[in-house]
Amino acid sequence: MTAPAGTAIIDRTLEDLRAIEEKFREFMAKVRDLLEWVPGALESLIQPIIDLVNYVNEKFAQYQQAAQRLFTDVGDPDKLKQVGRQWIEEFSHTVDDIAGTLHLDKLKANIYWQGRAAETYKAAVPAQIDHLDSMKDLGEQMRDSLNNLANGIDSFWLAMKVIVGGLIAAIVSAILTAATVVGLPLALGIIAGAISMAVPAITGTVIAIETLLDVIETEQNSIQAKVDDLGDQWERTDTKTMSHPGDWRVN
Repeated sequence: MTAPAGTAIIDRTLEDLRAIEEKFREFMAKVRDLLEWVPGALESLIQPIIDLVNYVNEKFAQYQQAAQRLFTDVGDPDKLKQVGRQWIEEFSHTVDDIAGTLHLDKLKANIYWQGRAAETYKAAVPAQIDHLDSMKDLGEQMRDSLNNLANGIDSFWLAMKVIVGGLIAAIVSAILTAATVVGLPLALGIIAGAISMAVPAITGTVIAIETLLDVIETEQNSIQAKVDDLGDQWERTDTKTMSHPGDWRVN
């Protein structure tokens, strides 16, 4: 079974993140192998390279810290979109159908009534239809809010895939460059530069999705407040005008 588009992008990006760890270990193993071939008498000549190796290790530790959350806070945009569709199909459409049957010109009954009770009920129906329409709108707002969140998660992982892909390419390039001790400074520089760009890019992308989450939370709170208000404002029939048999007369 093929994974949904959003989930597939997330899975591929997480695989790339794991590949970065493996490629970096491969690179550092190659660096150690090359340095072991340098005679002890020349160790002072390669000290700048050793310092650069330590610097790259520090940079990679920063990357690991920035990328750590990506494995725990994944998100599921496809599930969010599915739930959004359910809000429309199972809630808004149902409420709309109910509202449609309440219109006075569409009400069906075996007995038609008149009198005070009938007039009271007739007066309450339009307001109830308005509230049902408001409920339908709330379902659509919920769908839109969930879709906005899903699209934000999709954009987040697309951006992350580009960042991670660039870092993988840099590490592979560094591995190829580090064919000899002479090539090590350039190879280490390639990785250090790539990580220096990747870490703030990852951090910035995470901040962007956190900002979106704040916006979505505000939307959800607003929808909840409208639901609460709807319950308080719902039109209630005055039963005092319906309690006496004389309030009902068959038309």
